Amino acid sequence: MTASATVIITPISHLLSNNFIITAVTGKPNPANRQVQARILSATSGTEQSTVTSTGSLPGTQATGPLTFENTALSSRTFPGTVLTGASGVLVSFNGPITVPAGLPASVTVTGFAVNVGAAGNIGALDINGPCCATGITVKNRAFSGGQNAMAHAIVEQADIDTATNQVVAMLEPGTLSALQKQVQPNEQVVPNTLQCPSTSNLTRDHNAGDHAGSVTVSGTITCTLVNKRSSARRYGWQLWISWRSGLFAGGAQCSTCAMKQSWSRRSSSRCVAVG
Repeated sequence: MTASATVIITPISHLLSNNFIITAVTGKPNPANRQVQARILSATSGTEQSTVTSTGSLPGTQATGPLTFENTALSSRTFPGTVLTGASGVLVSFNGPITVPAGLPASVTVTGFAVNVGAAGNIGALDINGPCCATGITVKNRAFSGGQNAMAHAIVEQADIDTATNQVVAMLEPGTLSALQKQVQPNEQVVPNTLQCPSTSNLTRDHNAGDHAGSVTVSGTITCTLVNKRSSARRYGWQLWISWRSGLFAGGAQCSTCAMKQSWSRRSSSRCVAVG
């Protein structure tokens, strides 16, 4: 009887893996340093503008002016502040008490102010001219000024500038991103987190925050940039995964490096078992 044996071959499998950082450079890449070619893409929009009504208000102010009190009595007179009514009907007051010495005549000049806020308080000279306050005292005014009505939409706020800027960006950004995307070549991939869009350094405004103006206009162009790498990095035997965010491109700060993962595996060794 002929002897026989059964041989069973059982493979022994080991997964070997490693991770590497591959750098995308805009200069000449060095494969020995795990570098791949990259280039910076840029697209600039046409010109647009947006005008926004100012939201800041200018408060009303009281008119002020000189009031001169004369004393024709033989003794000094002291009296408190009171409200005077001029020929125009505008109410005017002053801060007391005031003492006017005796004289032939003696006088004291103080600052008076319109009781109510607004331009109506800008009364002319001698609108107030007559006796008041105490026996022997007369008062007259020189012209008042500085009264101003409250004004809405009179001051440019930073929020107004921001609104106009955002409106210009909203008009220009879609077309600029589309122009940028068209520059990506078939053998290229976008490096994650390198999109800079928009750069608003080319936008100008006709007023600054705090200016007295009824509106503010922002105009100009925007620029978008990103970094691309060549897909030919695969010729080094690396399998690359690029992390993408939702949307046209991944947003974030511009950089010139891209972290990519190299993974490889090898199965080795076999074991033979003879069965008699």
